[in-house]
Amino acid sequence: EDTPAGKLELKKDRLILTTNVNPQLYELTRIFGLETKNGFFSGKSIQFTYSGLTKRQITIPTENPNKWFTVIEDAKMGKYPKMTNLGERYSNLN
Repeated sequence: EDTPAGKLELKKDRLILTTNVNPQLYELTRIFGLETKNGFFSGKSIQFTYSGLTKRQITIPTENPNKWFTVIEDAKMGKYPKMTNLGERYSNLN
């Protein structure tokens, strides 16, 4: 999703926010206290505490905070299957 903060993606155990400057990578295992804000004055966003080298509060604006909340929580619980490289899969068949 393109957000006011940059492009937001969920890939391979990481939440990635790519800004004009550089990508910010957040490991799903370090995302805690995930919540959404849909208030009229506070705008739409997902918020979480990230326990990296320093524990900090992250707020990312998004048009679909509830969708992102669900997708991130499901991914943290391992709901989605691991993706495999199709090239590796087919080379192992030979």
